[in-house]
Amino acid sequence: MKRKYIKPAGLLMAVCIAVTGLAGCGKEKVATRTDFALDTVITIAAYGQSDEGILKEPFNRIRELDGKLNAFSEDSEISKINAAAGLEPVAVSEDTFNAVKKGLEYSEKTGGAFDITIGPLVDLWKIEAPGEGVVPEQSDIDAARALVDYRKVVLDEAAHSVFLKDPGMKINLGAIAKGYIGDAVKSVLQSEGVERAIINLGGNVVLLGGKSNREPFTVSLENPEDPLSNGSISDASTLGVLRERDNSIVTSGDYERYFIGPDGKRYHHILDPKTGYPAESGLHQVTVITDVSADADALSTSFFVMGLDQAMAYIGETEGVEAVFVTTDNRIVATKGMEDAFIFDEQNYGNQYTLEFTEP
Repeated sequence: MKRKYIKPAGLLMAVCIAVTGLAGCGKEKVATRTDFALDTVITIAAYGQSDEGILKEPFNRIRELDGKLNAFSEDSEISKINAAAGLEPVAVSEDTFNAVKKGLEYSEKTGGAFDITIGPLVDLWKIEAPGEGVVPEQSDIDAARALVDYRKVVLDEAAHSVFLKDPGMKINLGAIAKGYIGDAVKSVLQSEGVERAIINLGGNVVLLGGKSNREPFTVSLENPEDPLSNGSISDASTLGVLRERDNSIVTSGDYERYFIGPDGKRYHHILDPKTGYPAESGLHQVTVITDVSADADALSTSFFVMGLDQAMAYIGETEGVEAVFVTTDNRIVATKGMEDAFIFDEQNYGNQYTLEFTEP
């Protein structure tokens, strides 16, 4: 089976964030649909709605965008761009053009910590399920890394075309596609008159409104040292909860897809475009909260690659971004703006983790 949206530097797994706001809703009507798409389990819950039919178009939109943005589908527009690398520009839909453009914006903003041309490295490492993988030869890593350079992507606004300058280059939108799709689904729900909803795209969570006019939704944050054993929310070991409304929440971690090399080292799927290897930034997990899901998606990847200090500096210069970091030495560092929104489970994890709120 072909892989979908294996985030080259931190694709969210379905188990990274478990939405707990569906419980305790009293007798309020909630239209809910769960389905499999984007290679994960997706749940959309529309509050104040009783007809599940209202969720048909959001799921149609998910599959439409998947068909365009999935680098592992031979028929996708991204695959067509990659096949024409070094040959000719490829005219694409507005959706694909805008997704690529958004990805390039973050490639530039992060100085290449996020790079949508990381496809050759993703294909080389092939890190999927835990325990599966082989460390590539250094010569192969060097060859793949030489093809990673977002500055060699040419966009033509008038023709809506995308061109990769060098043969062998490959775009992979795994680090931003789910976020882009989440924003699109939110727009569909709003056009249908839905005012409150939870969109859970396998860990990329988009919140429309809150649980009520007064109460925010509650989203639980998984403990990276004890991830879900079988993908069931009931098995989750959670560090705490985020109380949010009208926001997007995306988590990237090194504990979902990895393998142990012959040297005893863990090689995870979050690749650093500059080294060609899994990122070694001192971070175990990064959760980003923003208004726009595509932003949160791209930044969760970028911050994981950057490391805590660079990520905090970036947040300090950027409006509307909050984050919670879990380091490899068991510190939880949250931005100051999360003091009222992040509730740490100190009773269960106070001996394992230390928590600090820091002004970026």
